[in-house]
Amino acid sequence: YFQGDKAEAFGLVDRLKEAGSRFVKGAVLHDINMGCEDSQSTTYQTSQGETVTESYREVIERHILPLSDSKEIYGYARQQGLEIVLSVYDFEGVEHALEVGASALKIPSSNITHYPLIRYCLDKKLPVIIDTGRSVVSEIAKAIEIVATAKHADFILQHSPAGPPAPLSKHNLRAIGAFR
Repeated sequence: YFQGDKAEAFGLVDRLKEAGSRFVKGAVLHDINMGCEDSQSTTYQTSQGETVTESYREVIERHILPLSDSKEIYGYARQQGLEIVLSVYDFEGVEHALEVGASALKIPSSNITHYPLIRYCLDKKLPVIIDTGRSVVSEIAKAIEIVATAKHADFILQHSPAGPPAPLSKHNLRAIGAFR
């Protein structure tokens, strides 16, 4: 998330390539009206450890990127030989991810109950990563049930505690065994 600064995005791609990375992870956030209510707030920790609470809409607005800019940035990443993994929030975002050559689609934890989106992603025959985030067990179980009934089920269940970045005290590695 480079907050709309394309020069920063291209620089990030270059630094990833120089560091030997094989992947770029990004998101297709192109429409502020993808479920952002003005009344919702979110709390997160900054990289300096400061706890911040602010309007969820304001957070998302900083990350909105026109699809044309996204296409340019991820096209550059592909030219550099990097694979692309994109978080998707809506059907248009899935189609855009396919257009820019994504190697995998990620369902962010905020969309783990968006079952039509999960099914749509699974139908695209790419690996699908489902982030558990702040989900409850019943939400995770339903998402896994959808994957199990799909004809194509190449997926990763990503265990991630609230955050990010979450302090080490919030990580529960026993959850991985429970999910298995």
